[in-house]
Formats: sequence, structure tokens, C-alpha cells
Amino acid sequence: MKRISAVVVLILVTAISLLSGLVALSQQGLPQDDMAVILEQGRAAAFSQINANEYGAITVDPADIRIDGDFAFGIAVARAQDNVHMAPRLILFMARRTPNEAAAWAVAPETTSAFNEWLAQSPAALLPTHARSMLLYGNLEGVAAPLSGNSAAALSLPFATGETWYVNGPH
Repeated sequence: MKRISAVVVLILVTAISLLSGLVALSQQGLPQDDMAVILEQGRAAAFSQINANEYGAITVDPADIRIDGDFAFGIAVARAQDNVHMAPRLILFMARRTPNEAAAWAVAPETTSAFNEWLAQSPAALLPTHARSMLLYGNLEGVAAPLSGNSAAALSLPFATGETWYVNGPH
């Protein structure tokens, strides 16, 4: 039980550090067209991950996008419909400049294999080491296998496939 609580706390701390640390990097030299493309495609990628009957507007704020070279990391916020009582959903995404096209970016939401591949290939300065490790491996040591990219991340338990944990109590 203590281990599960520690994992939940670690995930919350990582999410808070990601949110608080997402200040735009090196965007002075970024063409405005590139930012517009990343914002729009980030919204589209987030929309593909939600139930439109439950969530309404999706917001991607330029301050929530980090860019380093040909890679970008961002957060989209899906707000619940007015008539639906639920918390907003944060959807992480990676963007990568497509080769041979100056202002073209491809975007992948967090539940895809492209997200994991691009995160692994992106410059170290794009994300803090602990955040990168949590997103790629699910822990700070980096010993678990990367997520498969089949949306299993939304349903995964905080331990490796095949490992069993026993919890005493009413749960």
C-alpha cells in the first residue's frame, strides 16, 4: 500500500514539475508559422484522444510548449463540457519538424509509439531527466520497458507486466 502511494506521489510530483517547468524555450528564433502549426496540430492530436461528448474546448497555450531544434513537447488541456461533471484532462504530445519542409511539423499524442520514439530521440535539454525517464520508462531508474504505444498507458498499473503486487485491506 505504501509503495502504491509512493508511486502516485511520484507521478503527481513529476506532473507538477512538468507543468511548472514548461516555459517556452528558444522561441525567439522560431517562425510564427511554426508555432501556429504546432498549436493547431497539438489541438488536433489531443482531440483524437478524448470523448467529444464529455469534453468541449481543447486549449494549447504557447507557454506550455517547449521547443528545441526540430523537436517540441507540449501539453493540451481538454475541459469538460458545461453539463458534465469531471476534471480537465491533460494530454501530452511531441512534435517533430518533418524533413525537407521548412514549416511542417508532425504531432503525436502520448499514447502513440511515435511519441515514445520522438521523446527518446529528442535533445536532452527538451525535458528534465526525471520527467523524460518517467514518460519513457514509468520510473526514475529507467528499468521498465517503454510503453507499447497502444493506448495501454491509460489503463496501466504502476508496475511491470507479469509482476504481481498484493494489497491487504478492503481494496
